[in-house]
Amino acid sequence: GLANSVTYGCMLDACVKCGNLEKAVEVFQGMRKTGKHRNTILYTTMIKGYGLHKHLDSALELFHEMPDEGVPYNTITYNSILEACVKCGDVASAEEILDQMVQTEYEIEPDLISYSTVLKGYCQNGDLLKALCMFQEMKEHSLRCDELVYNTLMEGCVKADDWKAGCGLFAEMVNKGLKPSAITASILSRLFQRVGHEDADEKVADLFMVFGLERP
Repeated sequence: GLANSVTYGCMLDACVKCGNLEKAVEVFQGMRKTGKHRNTILYTTMIKGYGLHKHLDSALELFHEMPDEGVPYNTITYNSILEACVKCGDVASAEEILDQMVQTEYEIEPDLISYSTVLKGYCQNGDLLKALCMFQEMKEHSLRCDELVYNTLMEGCVKADDWKAGCGLFAEMVNKGLKPSAITASILSRLFQRVGHEDADEKVADLFMVFGLERP
């Protein structure tokens, strides 16, 4: 029973982590034949695997089949399918799934990762307005946005050529007590370059100095 699914779970996880998706599919199909596949961890691992290899159709198929098979979703399942959608550039499906997560009777609350993943999708698409709206929603849900969220948003500002919003986000980040990293500095540098500053690095150093920070 349980030992069996744990063993299989470890096997699937190992296959996925080693990049051997074919073997993982083979193991999962074998379990399906004996009816031992109905387990949230197994489904989630397969969804992750398909996502990593950009086989979004297969990932979505498994995700949508879970309720029919009587396999409950959990937050990690949702976050894995959201990650797969965004990785494959299908932000519309990610939006739908996040909405489903908020509205369903499963009582699974989206967490920081759920929102951050869809936010990353918006930023990758250069849809800064949607990303900023989602950011607002995250704050309304009292989610503590981390450095990664701010960096993703500032990256979105680079794509949208919006240095004012980028600097505003940097200020908010510092005022929240988050420590900007070398990654933050490099995003800001690209932001200043995009709007035509040749001395972008100096601009970033000045910005850090204004907030009493050393440039990392």
